[in-house]
Amino acid sequence: MEITEIFPYEQRSAAIYKTEEGEYGLIDQQGKVVYEAEEPLLFQYISSFSEKGFALAQSYGDDLVINEAGEVVTVVSEEVEAGVSVFHGFLKDDTILVRIGKLHDEKYGLMNEKFEVVKEFPDSYERTPFYLGNGLFSIQRLGEDAFPAIINSSGKKLFSEKESQTKEIYDFSKFTDSG
Repeated sequence: MEITEIFPYEQRSAAIYKTEEGEYGLIDQQGKVVYEAEEPLLFQYISSFSEKGFALAQSYGDDLVINEAGEVVTVVSEEVEAGVSVFHGFLKDDTILVRIGKLHDEKYGLMNEKFEVVKEFPDSYERTPFYLGNGLFSIQRLGEDAFPAIINSSGKKLFSEKESQTKEIYDFSKFTDSG
């Protein structure tokens, strides 16, 4: 197994690493890979850890919540209500971005760590909202001429598509840790 990338620890006891095969695992602060029964503990994906030390991981088609030791805390499909799909993992405030409804007829919202939908964005979006940090999301329509906008967690537009077009902004990236 060859590790190609180690992501920042972000004041956690473990960091996420990526292998040459595109799998993800955990490595502690002493540089030791987290093992399970003599094999490296690997997942298809691991999100960033929440403030409470949980991450969303994917393994063999299942969405799982794991802790920093790599232990499965919850199998998401056993907890969420029908029609809710999880995206990306925990956000900085311990909420989870979710799609609500069927594909092409969906809305988006936020779910808490108890897997309850706590907010629904008021509009539908052609692309999944992208979490920027500080409770803000970038939204964007599909197509070459589409410009992004920024909404808050209530769905209110704080920066419009027209402002992006006027300033020739084509994409927003995540905020740095300092905001």
